Parts: sequence; structure tokens; C-alpha cells
Amino acid sequence: MKYTIILLLLFLNLNAIPKNVCEYKRDIRIDYFIEQLNKESRIKEIEVSNFSYTLLLEYLNLKYPNYNKVVLKQFKLETGHFKSKIFKENNNIAGMKLPRKRKTLAIGSRYNHAYYNHWTESVRDYYYWLLYYTNKGIYVPNDSHSSYYCFLKRVGYSTSDTYINTLKQIKI
Repeated sequence: MKYTIILLLLFLNLNAIPKNVCEYKRDIRIDYFIEQLNKESRIKEIEVSNFSYTLLLEYLNLKYPNYNKVVLKQFKLETGHFKSKIFKENNNIAGMKLPRKRKTLAIGSRYNHAYYNHWTESVRDYYYWLLYYTNKGIYVPNDSHSSYYCFLKRVGYSTSDTYINTLKQIKI
């Protein structure tokens, strides 16, 4: 029903385009709109699916297409390659603790880590964490792996002195 209304509004809006504008532009807008609907629909499907590495990659590419590949390395390390108790029982993909100051999707704390209803909520919460530091001016998004490693060290993501070196060795 929701999509029918949206498509109807789009159709009405496209019919308001002056006749001297070529049909090509209408087709591009419709194609883009349908692509966005399909993307959102697929995201919603993943958000109720059991975890798989393939779904994680698809989810990241759909929801956060410019994500830094170091994040994927973190997810692998923090979950013991997706086998840890914290990941399996808490749906916690990033080893996040329950935050005190920032927005979170965590529903509580268990085993001294945040827990979530679904693994995708943990992924989204990681990006809330990142946005928190971006808004404070501590993290400036770019494609550089080295700057992301420096950022993780600067904010004390891990108490381990070998965390960054361990991340660098993980293959994705």
C-alpha cells in the first residue's frame, strides 16, 4: 500500500513536467525511484534474516556503500570470526559496550557488552558510534585505512596495545 501511494505521487509529479522536457528524464527518475524502493526492500529483508557473512557484505554495501574496509576487519576480530559468545548471544558484531552518552540501538547489557535484537542493529549502532565522533570533529571520513587506524587508536577503541597490528593482519 505504501509503495502504491508513493508510485502514484511520483506519477502525478512526473506528469507535471513540462511537455518540452524529454521522456528520457522521466524514465531516469522512475528507474532511480524503483531502484531505491528495491534497495530499501532488500535492506528490510536482511534486517530480519539470520546472519551470514554474505548478508553482512550486502548489508554494508546497501546501507553504508562507502564504508571503510577496516570496519569489516573489526567485525571479524571482535566476533572471533563470527563465532564468539558476545556475537551469538548478544547479536553484537563490534564488541560494543553499552554507551552512556550517545544514541544507541542496544537494548541492554549482558556479559559486560551491549546486546541487540538483531545483528543488523549492532552494525547500525556501530555507525551511530562513528557518527558521534564525526559530529565531535574527532573523525573525518575518508578512504584512508591509515587514518582510520589512527582514529581507532585515538579514541581508545581497544585497550590492547596490539589491536591495530592485529587488525592490519586480518584478511577480508
